Amino acid sequence: MVYKRRMNKKLPKKNPAMNESAANLLPAANLLPTGFQDVLPPIAAAEAKTIARLMHRMELWGYEQVKPPLLEFARGESGTPARQMFQMPDPESGQMMGIRTDMTPQVARMAALRLKAKPRPLRLSYSGQVLRVKGAGLYAERQLAQAGAELIGEADIAADAEIIRLAIEALCEAGLQEICADFSIPQLQRILIAGAGEELPDLIEKKDVVGIRRLARGETGEMLVALIAAAGDAEETFRKVKTIALPEEARACFRQLEALMKLLREAAIPCVLTIDPLERKGFEYHTGIAFSFFARGSTEELARGGRYTLAGTGGDEDAVGFSIDVNALQRALSPAQHRDRVYVPLGEDAERLRAQDTVAVQGLAEVKDAEAEAKRLHCTHLWQGGKLVQVAG
Repeated sequence: MVYKRRMNKKLPKKNPAMNESAANLLPAANLLPTGFQDVLPPIAAAEAKTIARLMHRMELWGYEQVKPPLLEFARGESGTPARQMFQMPDPESGQMMGIRTDMTPQVARMAALRLKAKPRPLRLSYSGQVLRVKGAGLYAERQLAQAGAELIGEADIAADAEIIRLAIEALCEAGLQEICADFSIPQLQRILIAGAGEELPDLIEKKDVVGIRRLARGETGEMLVALIAAAGDAEETFRKVKTIALPEEARACFRQLEALMKLLREAAIPCVLTIDPLERKGFEYHTGIAFSFFARGSTEELARGGRYTLAGTGGDEDAVGFSIDVNALQRALSPAQHRDRVYVPLGEDAERLRAQDTVAVQGLAEVKDAEAEAKRLHCTHLWQGGKLVQVAG
């Protein structure tokens, strides 16, 4: 994705008619903060269209859109460290406010409080911007466009299947053609290494087989190593897991995952299915199956989700959802292209073209050379004598 990182070094001359407060809005520095970018044409338009496609697909599945505020009183967001949240005091109340780092906790709050009386299962969708103190990954972005959906109040595995199918359809609607869904069972670590401290989970995350065998001796160590080795194609993973001596609680988790895979295959989803049983990073608050989505040719995680518990509804509710990183999705899609633009000289009817869904740039003054003016304004065509004329060069 191409972004403009630098502002124009030369500030415009001050307009005498500009009042002092307006003049103070001009940028005082030439660089944006690290992790923030200006999104320019045609990328900005492409991103807006992608979000519209995602939200349209969710609407067709019966997911009603909500719009939570950018700021809320600071509280511990599930799965998000407080250090990742921009915080500031509220001049009105004196309480600390936080800018959202993820919209899922906000949607969960709305479901638990504002929408508590609505019939379940409750289907909600959302889109918006989120901010994080520290960026992650290759691009280290701190402002992200996010879109997603939550299905609240249904414990059956069919709800997981619906959310996953919706996520895949939404990504396809956006323009992806080859998608991989990678599944994990975050609670496996709780089941297999309860009370082991922080070092062993770190070794599991790094897939450090030597370190795992050193720290988790005997059957536990070999079981963890075997589960790491079982990661890969879903069918192959299930075959390998059947040979591992797992406790019944862990075995039940795999039976549930296998049932989910069966539902997805019956739906003939256009997606490669893989399993990384012990993956847990970023899924700390999930209580059931979790999943991530990737695209062929891209190493970035495009979307993630899973099952979690929604508290505060007069008895905990089951919920499952996903969120899409629209920035990463845009990078995985084909480069955005400028639409054809038609220059319409002053006095000609631009509305006739706009009625046909054509981009028409109306001239605001008489010009000697209409074609040269069209070229200067980056128009691909000129409206001349009631016909479209392609602009040379």
